Amino acid sequence: MKTGITHNAYYDEINDRPDYVKMASHGYSCADFQDLAPTDGPLYQMDEADFKKTLTEERVRANDAGITFSQVHAPWPTDDLTPESRAVKLDYMKRAIRGTAFLDGKYLVVHPVMPFGWGEDKDPAFTMQCNRELFTALCSYADDFGVGICIENMPFRAYGISHTAAMMDFLRELNLPNFFFCLDTGHANFFGESSAEMVRISRDYLRVLHVHDNDGRQDQHRPPYMGTIDWEDFRCALKEIGYQGVLSLETAIPKRYPEPLYDHFCRGLAMTADYLAGNTLKI
Repeated sequence: MKTGITHNAYYDEINDRPDYVKMASHGYSCADFQDLAPTDGPLYQMDEADFKKTLTEERVRANDAGITFSQVHAPWPTDDLTPESRAVKLDYMKRAIRGTAFLDGKYLVVHPVMPFGWGEDKDPAFTMQCNRELFTALCSYADDFGVGICIENMPFRAYGISHTAAMMDFLRELNLPNFFFCLDTGHANFFGESSAEMVRISRDYLRVLHVHDNDGRQDQHRPPYMGTIDWEDFRCALKEIGYQGVLSLETAIPKRYPEPLYDHFCRGLAMTADYLAGNTLKI
């Protein structure tokens, strides 16, 4: 199984870009592209020609180092509170779909709509309708670009759709050919869900992983084995379902570690990904 990590985990502040060569040297072959998440970033300010050129050059630079973009993170956070703001969000999402195609990525990971913000979900039926409208539109648009849309389970207690089981019901309801699931292990643990069992129940839709750990109380994005997730069961579950995607980490080693300790721990994290993926460890 291929392994990957968020591309900004290898951000090189001196050269102002990710170091894909170092990423590959540690054993990864894939990256989760994160720069399409912040809508106030430069990728949403440039015209389409520069947008395509910038992302094409990023893809070539990564590919030359032996890294491909297995997944892309969609715009977040976004304003879902009004029909007008949701329309703006859709435009951002469409640009992110095109960006995913320019990066030669297979999947765009999208968070569900939260029409009442971070507070109480005052109208669950309306929330579901907003999500139906968004994901139906996204999947239709993405189909022309060969991009799969993956909805991600979230750590938002006020929203019923945050739970993995609710995501499965939603996926079955829409029944769209390019609509899939991204399992975030940390978010599942926050809800007291077993990440291994979530792998098993989502097996028909699971295409993308966000792998990280926490203490079950906060979304901390710790490395695996640094929290309370049962990683041995998770590892077994991936093997049981014959998971064919990338084991992608959504965590990183803190930059405050001094060299060469920092490099040592980065290599250890990459080895952890290989172990969870069932790959032979090169020690």
